[in-house]
Amino acid sequence: MAKISREISSSIVSTISREAIVGLGQIVLTPLFIIRFGQDDYTKWLTVLAYTSFIVLADFGLSTVIVGKLIFILEHFNTFDFPLLKWFKRRTLFLATCMAITMAFFCAQKFPFRLDQSDYFNPNMQLYIALTASSFITLSQHFWLYRLQIEGRAALGQKSLTVVRSVEILTLALLLQMPLSISNFAWIFVFLKFLTYLFLRLSRKEFLNSVKVFDSVPDTTGLLLPAISNGFITAANLISLHGSFIVASFWLDSPALIAIVIARMLASPIRILGTAITTAMLPFLIRAAHAKGFESQSRNLLNNLPRLSISALLFGAGSLFIASKSLWNILSHNLIQFNGILVIWFIIATLSDSILAIKFQRAIASNKAFVSGSVYLLVTVILTISQQYVGNLLGMIAVPICITIADIMVILYLYIREWLNAN
Repeated sequence: MAKISREISSSIVSTISREAIVGLGQIVLTPLFIIRFGQDDYTKWLTVLAYTSFIVLADFGLSTVIVGKLIFILEHFNTFDFPLLKWFKRRTLFLATCMAITMAFFCAQKFPFRLDQSDYFNPNMQLYIALTASSFITLSQHFWLYRLQIEGRAALGQKSLTVVRSVEILTLALLLQMPLSISNFAWIFVFLKFLTYLFLRLSRKEFLNSVKVFDSVPDTTGLLLPAISNGFITAANLISLHGSFIVASFWLDSPALIAIVIARMLASPIRILGTAITTAMLPFLIRAAHAKGFESQSRNLLNNLPRLSISALLFGAGSLFIASKSLWNILSHNLIQFNGILVIWFIIATLSDSILAIKFQRAIASNKAFVSGSVYLLVTVILTISQQYVGNLLGMIAVPICITIADIMVILYLYIREWLNAN
């Protein structure tokens, strides 16, 4: 139990450290973006970035299933199922490519793409292509991290990605000092990001030769249902986080969209803590679900984690609002008026989203999330589509309100389902 407690704590601290650097970088970069490109171009950057963010998670939850199974095989049979990992990479890249093409179509409705005789691609198309390339590089970084997680070297992967994210933030800060158009800015950033990742790959250690490598057709039986279940949850998260912003971009102006981004950014520490907790819990929940001899004390620790985690999230939410106005003025460079109601609603939305993610972990680990995941996806899609109609009555706070309502409905559904199963 003590060992598991240390491993979970270490994983939480590593994830928070990496994400905290990203969060700090956003605080530094946001005013620089607004100053350098103005509100309209910065809004375009944010909107196109929201479209291409769907590419990064195009495996739709398959990674959780595959990595969990590979860890289990390696721990129990001392065998690395390399063909299964290759199969996962090929399927993910195929899905990512399909997603890139699909999102290009939708993005072109907002920012028209057209061929230009002078430079072949207009700036809108160049920006989308550059940020798409950036997403594929990020996807490759995820593959590398999955490999280290399977090998039992997750700490090395977390530390390496912390360095990579720090370099990326520093690169963006330096590029924002140069007189570049937003599309050229994106291309140079992608090139430097690729060089950073290439250095990361060249400097990594190879997998231990003492471990046997499985060499046959990968066994993908039993993966379909849990993959679909996780896919529903991942898709709902994507729509909640990025899809809601894309929908908002069609009915809100640039200052309002930047205000939404700032409010969401201020609430991001809650999401960081929630992600760190769920990332740390899941491998052990998977192990507990598969291993009959899992120690009772360790099971008790895992059972108590959700309650302790929710308490920590509630404390963080209260502390966060106290500093929100000062942070808002820094992020907006005093160009966007502070909106306390919007910040409160995004804190509530992020809190509900993190609580829901914690509630889902046990179902994901035991492959029992199909029905609840489909309910989550359906409710999220309906509320996201309804966002503009709610916005006609409430204004921009409709964005976090719709997210919150969707999360609360699913949380209530999960509690009712647990109560019915218990009785």
